Amino acid sequence: MPSSPIVTNLLSQLLMPENQATLIQWLRQGAGKQVLAQLLEQSRQSDSPLKQWLLQLPADKQEEFSALLKLAAEQRLAPAVKDTDTTLLQLHLLQPNGRELKLSVEKDPGSGAGKKSNHSPKWTIRLALPVGHDDTVHAVAVWEKETLALHFESDSRNWLQRTESLSPILTERLAILGIQSEPATFTFRPPQVSEPKREGLSILI
Repeated sequence: MPSSPIVTNLLSQLLMPENQATLIQWLRQGAGKQVLAQLLEQSRQSDSPLKQWLLQLPADKQEEFSALLKLAAEQRLAPAVKDTDTTLLQLHLLQPNGRELKLSVEKDPGSGAGKKSNHSPKWTIRLALPVGHDDTVHAVAVWEKETLALHFESDSRNWLQRTESLSPILTERLAILGIQSEPATFTFRPPQVSEPKREGLSILI
């Protein structure tokens, strides 16, 4: 839905630059922090242009936009990450079926810049990918010494077998991109059965 010129201008500033070559540098410089703070402030004011525009949208779209705005604020306006911090990024992305895709990026605090050795940083990316109605495939990618190691886990043998059968395609694609990878590993994770809550006195002999 068309928005007011003020809102359009603010949103366009958040999406700059269009040139991908300068995007990383732009993000490192605190891209759009001031604009994001303005949008967050306007979302709380009942008479602001942003609030008036949101009121024209369906209720579910209003909630979705507000949630995305808060998520962006948490990521962009959070304090700078210290060298000793391991988790650099953590995202929970809501899927159309109501389930969450969870992604985290971690860096080994004992490696990287500032160290006198030539040891390159070790990066770990964890992805919990919901599949079907109830199953989840967990993927862990470790990037160290210019080599990628992949590990997959699932509490569904069916999905784990399907993942393993398709892994050669992934390995081939990585090779085309010039990424050296180790053979992927696969682990079946038995479903955790929660014991029912019991009331009263329980005696174990």
